[in-house]
Order: sequence, then structure tokens, then C-alpha cells
Amino acid sequence: MSVTVEKLKNYLRINISDEDNLLADFLVTARGYLQGAVTNFEENYTASEEFAAKADFLMLVLAAEYYQNRSNDDHNLSYTIRSLVTQLQYFTDE
Repeated sequence: MSVTVEKLKNYLRINISDEDNLLADFLVTARGYLQGAVTNFEENYTASEEFAAKADFLMLVLAAEYYQNRSNDDHNLSYTIRSLVTQLQYFTDE
């Protein structure tokens, strides 16, 4: 599984390619955030489809948050994002 710029554009309902580079940067930043916030992120991402699906969705949500609030100085993450990060932090594949 992998999140692409096209998936993010579909999620955000963007039909033009003017900001593709910016969106790609936001996806890289979202993945980097998760790699730093979640222990064993890469290991769990490759080993578990359930983990990867949740992580991919969260990368979409994070990248969308970055895009929609790029001119806002408030960098607090929403409760939903924090909850999803916590779920990944405590993920166990049973």
C-alpha cells in the first residue's frame, strides 16, 4: 500500500496539477511524522495490512490537514489525528 499524490488529490477533490509538488511534500512530511511518532512504524507497515491501511489513511488526513491549514499559525493536530496516531502507537497484530 502506498499513498500517492493522485490519491491525496482525490481525497481533497483537487482536479488541477498546479500544486502537485506541494502535495508530494506534504505526503513526505506526513510519513516522516508517523515514522517519528510511532515506534516500529516501518516494520509494522510492511508486516501488517491492517496497520498499513490505517497508516495510509492517517497520511491522507495529515497531508490534507497540512494543505488546508498551510497559512494558519495554529499547528495543533485535531483529536481525530491524535487518536489515530495513538492507535498506531499501540498497534498489535494478533
